[in-house]
Amino acid sequence: GGFEDIFSHFGFGGHGGRRQREQTTPNVDIPLRVTLKQLYLGDTIEVEYIRQTLCVNWQECMKNNQDCQGPGIKVRMQQIAPGFVQQVQQRDERCVARGKMWRSGCREC
Repeated sequence: GGFEDIFSHFGFGGHGGRRQREQTTPNVDIPLRVTLKQLYLGDTIEVEYIRQTLCVNWQECMKNNQDCQGPGIKVRMQQIAPGFVQQVQQRDERCVARGKMWRSGCREC
């Protein structure tokens, strides 16, 4: 919150316009039934839920792979006859960006 968010809507961006945004998980909405008396008195209600966590050391789980052409897209060359090759595009969820792939079985995440 704060005034930084207000100024960012006008293109000022808060701290000099170059603030690195912290990666966060999506907001969690939990509907609750409370009485007006509970609201007035400021009662505390305990809630349990399972939350999604972000991988802190995600760089350790990434490897270079030139076959990855974007998120979920892998491209490879396939020989169809001597001297003839075709480019085949296939789905691969491990590809996260051009040239980047998740390392399978990485324990950092």
